[in-house]
Amino acid sequence: MKWQAKNYFVKCSLLGILFFISIFTSSAAGLHFEGLKYAGEVSAGETVVHQMALSLGNGESATDITVEVLGFGQAPNKQYIGLNSSEDLSPYSAHDFITLDKKTFHIEPGEKVPFTATIKLPEDSGSGGRYALLNVYTKPERGEAQVGVSTAVMVPVMLTISDTELIETGKITNLSVGDVVVGQPIIVTTSLENTGNHHYYSAWNEITVENEAGTLVANSSTKPSIYAIIPTNSVNFETKIEQALPVGTYTVHSKMRLEDGTVLDEKSTTFEVEKEYIPPFKEVSLLISAGEEAILKTDNDRCAIHFPQGAIVSRVKLTLKPGDLKRLAEAPEAYELGVTCLAIEGLQGLLAKDAQLKVQYLEEDLNIAGGNPSKLNLAYWDGGLREWVLVPTVLDEKKSTLTANTKRLGDWVIVAGAPVRASEETKASKDDSKQQIPQGGMASFIALLAAVKICLFRKQKQN
Repeated sequence: MKWQAKNYFVKCSLLGILFFISIFTSSAAGLHFEGLKYAGEVSAGETVVHQMALSLGNGESATDITVEVLGFGQAPNKQYIGLNSSEDLSPYSAHDFITLDKKTFHIEPGEKVPFTATIKLPEDSGSGGRYALLNVYTKPERGEAQVGVSTAVMVPVMLTISDTELIETGKITNLSVGDVVVGQPIIVTTSLENTGNHHYYSAWNEITVENEAGTLVANSSTKPSIYAIIPTNSVNFETKIEQALPVGTYTVHSKMRLEDGTVLDEKSTTFEVEKEYIPPFKEVSLLISAGEEAILKTDNDRCAIHFPQGAIVSRVKLTLKPGDLKRLAEAPEAYELGVTCLAIEGLQGLLAKDAQLKVQYLEEDLNIAGGNPSKLNLAYWDGGLREWVLVPTVLDEKKSTLTANTKRLGDWVIVAGAPVRASEETKASKDDSKQQIPQGGMASFIALLAAVKICLFRKQKQN
């Protein structure tokens, strides 16, 4: 059973967009950029030149290139973002120190075009670091869907002023604890502002959790940031709590550290667990050889997938891990998403034979179904159609499990609503094998092209 898009032409347009992007991405792969970053010490009054070059492979389409100087901003997820002049208010901006020898140019297939950024640091530059971004992008191209697509490269310019005091400090501006949802990690978000005059790499967050008696019950940390934290910018560090917690009040303590362990700042807050918290299962992986029978399961047996002999046709490493409920698409009308979701990764396309997926539902899943387990069902996400697909599911109330046979891995979730039961299993299995196309490679390309042509044909016919 599938939920189809309400507007036929919306689906056609999306297919057309996907087709166009796939073609453009292939073309953009022929662009090669040199000089992706400038970082170094510069003395006050000194001028340096950053050499860059862009080349285009033979057989690619000629294109126009634009280069511009932007302020250096950061999104909450730490990624670098360009700021226009009205937004770039940082005292550590290098925007006005940079001139370009080319702001626009045309590039032909097989051609290599050099260009430069000249950086002149004033005599009265002060101390610390100075920052800017060079935005290099292609002219947006348009296909039949009239959707412009551009390839862009952000070049960080990170100057350290020689023989000046470098201040690397930070302040936690906010500490919050996300919703406590059974089967999902509890997310602790720590917002850090760089209050110094110089950037730093590899900042990381460490949290500890104590109960009302002051006993340590959980701890966790993030990986060091791969992004530099730029002065005046604030970014978030998300740390997970994945230990079982009884009902009670808890105190979480966050410490932001530099790579060497130096503490930038620390802050505490409290949160409530109103119902016993059951954490998500631990991620597991298994290397499976071609033709081998195998079972990939979690250590607590909450989720298991049995691959019969012949289901795997090439050696592959598969990973079973909790899904992120917040990032899942909304359930369709008349259905609700449960709290149990999982992702099975490592294989593109379909299995050669049906595997058996067994998932234990939680009390929270049951509550969403109004306490009626017969309303629970397993569904997977079809990335091509952008919709959830119900799979015939066997319910075992005594063991609180749902079981389904499928050739498709990827993202799965428990949904509550009108179920598809085993009486439809044979028919659904046949339908599934006919409708699903392996992802990637020429097969997906041909299928997508065919879909676009059909959409356009039907549209012309209606007109």
